[in-house]
Amino acid sequence: MSRVPHIHHRLITLVLVTGLVIAAVLAYPRLVSIVKPPEAVRHSHGSVLFTLKGEETIQVSPEAVVAIGLKFVEVGHAAAPEPLRLPGYLLVDPNSLVPIHSRFPGEVAEIGTTEEVDGRGERHSRPLRFGDNVKAGQLLAVVWSTDIGQKKSELVDALSKLALDETILKKLHKAGLVAVPERQWIEAERNVEADKILVNSALRTLRSWRLTEEEIASVMEEARQLRENQQQTAAAQTWSELQIRSPTDGVILEKNVNVGEVVGTSDNLFKVADLATIQVLAYVYEEDLPMFEQLRPDQRNWQIDLKSDPNDRPRPGKFSLIGAVIDQTLRTAPIVGWLDNHDHTLRINQFITATVDLPADPAMVMLPTSALIEEGRTAAVFVETDRENHEVTRRVVAVTRRGEKMVFVRAEPNEEERKEGATPLRVGERVVMSGALELDSELTNLKSSPDDEN
Repeated sequence: MSRVPHIHHRLITLVLVTGLVIAAVLAYPRLVSIVKPPEAVRHSHGSVLFTLKGEETIQVSPEAVVAIGLKFVEVGHAAAPEPLRLPGYLLVDPNSLVPIHSRFPGEVAEIGTTEEVDGRGERHSRPLRFGDNVKAGQLLAVVWSTDIGQKKSELVDALSKLALDETILKKLHKAGLVAVPERQWIEAERNVEADKILVNSALRTLRSWRLTEEEIASVMEEARQLRENQQQTAAAQTWSELQIRSPTDGVILEKNVNVGEVVGTSDNLFKVADLATIQVLAYVYEEDLPMFEQLRPDQRNWQIDLKSDPNDRPRPGKFSLIGAVIDQTLRTAPIVGWLDNHDHTLRINQFITATVDLPADPAMVMLPTSALIEEGRTAAVFVETDRENHEVTRRVVAVTRRGEKMVFVRAEPNEEERKEGATPLRVGERVVMSGALELDSELTNLKSSPDDEN
């Protein structure tokens, strides 16, 4: 008898629980409809809120505009991109670098000198060395060469023989044709002509070896004194000397000889470069090359900053050469330009940063990144085609560059981009900047089951 109330209590509990479960099941659809977010309601009634108006066009109801927070923005002209900052360094301008050789093999007898001021303020001479400034025509070295002596001697011999044959011809003229056989007369004239040819040949050889007119004049004076049996001049003492002079103003970047060394014609005795203009070598990433190639010659300017001096003022310069070879590791191409260095404050191999201001591309338009719908390699936007009826059309566009907040699109796609489905996008058109993804989803739903939606 004691178990009956207990069993009765359990039956009552079971009935109550079962009733609650049944009530919850019956109420479930209503509860779901109450807590379902607006997004779900919109999808469940797509035929009311969205209408398919064309292959890529849909009409958005006023309720849907509010539900998805639809916002538009006008397509604008592309702004100038951020300046590019390129790493690089300074080099000798190869157009101003002159390697200096001896035109004849021989022994270095002397090194040119320059003046400097010592710690006491006194000036004195010392041999030239690396880093010294030299002027055009300044003596760098003296080479003793038997070859140059031999060529000078050939000129002296030719001059002496010419003088002798001219003397003989003058005597024949005095004697007259009656006293001298015609054959002898003709032979004397031919000898004079041959001597003149030898003299001119020797002169041309010496001039081709870059002997100065003063040096050639001293050789000819030596020949005259030898004919007159006079005492030899100072030229005879330097008969085999070859003077090596700087062909340009500049700085000695290499000095490879000392007194007593035997040198050949292929040896680099010195390297002199004019550092008033310095070459700049910078590197640009492969993806930025098209922007450089589109720059006109008058736009190819840059500002050069020295990495070693954070407080230096940028130096203006120009670049003109864009390298044709891409570095396989860094994926960069060289950009070559030049920089004024008349104050000689820049140094070879200094690291620099080259800043290039890029102009806005008139062929590009700009829109927010939120307006872009990307599917693999395809990028599209929704363009407002009927503002009053809230109609928008999906267009594939040709994106050329992406920024953090804005994307750049080619206003008129090229032939290759058109083949991939890209269409024009012009300044002033309004595109969806908020709600584009929702529109794309609805368009897909409407196109997949238009009968159900309508």
